[in-house]
Amino acid sequence: MGIEFHAAIAEASQSIELQRVLQSLRNQIQLVMVGGLASLSNSRAETVHAEHLKLIAAIAEKNSGLAERLASDHVLSARDRLVHANAEVVE
Repeated sequence: MGIEFHAAIAEASQSIELQRVLQSLRNQIQLVMVGGLASLSNSRAETVHAEHLKLIAAIAEKNSGLAERLASDHVLSARDRLVHANAEVVE
């Protein structure tokens, strides 16, 4: 549900800026994956999946405030995971 999920959200938003940001993030994530960090631990994968499901539900319910908060939380969580993954590579 990863890349397809994010692409669907960007397309549905009809926001050129969001599409541009997501493309940039995809490029950065691919660089991390090439560095040997392609697989999330099971618990992290479950967390990401749960974040996606909650966001889908908020969008389906047309609860824009909740969807915005969940999307923001998801981005911050992803950022933290990438920072942590990069720190592990440096060690």
